[in-house]
Amino acid sequence: MPQPPVGLEDWSGRALRVVGPDREKWLQGMQSSDVARAPHGGAIAGAFLSGKGRLSGAGAALRRHDEVVVTTEPDRLDALRAHLTSF
Repeated sequence: MPQPPVGLEDWSGRALRVVGPDREKWLQGMQSSDVARAPHGGAIAGAFLSGKGRLSGAGAALRRHDEVVVTTEPDRLDALRAHLTSF
């Protein structure tokens, strides 16, 4: 888990905010795209996989200066939140 202050926040039932100084490095190990390659203000699509390679969610990571907003389909948000918070 990244060092404090960190966290996930529900964002209108469609996204999670990932905050903290190690947010990009932390996300990098859990999804298929390279978040750091997206420009600030830009997004990159990716899939979130379990340790066994099962799909936990798919969506986009919006890279902002002080956060990464991970969007997904509303019906997959709970599964993605559970996946991310397990780390």
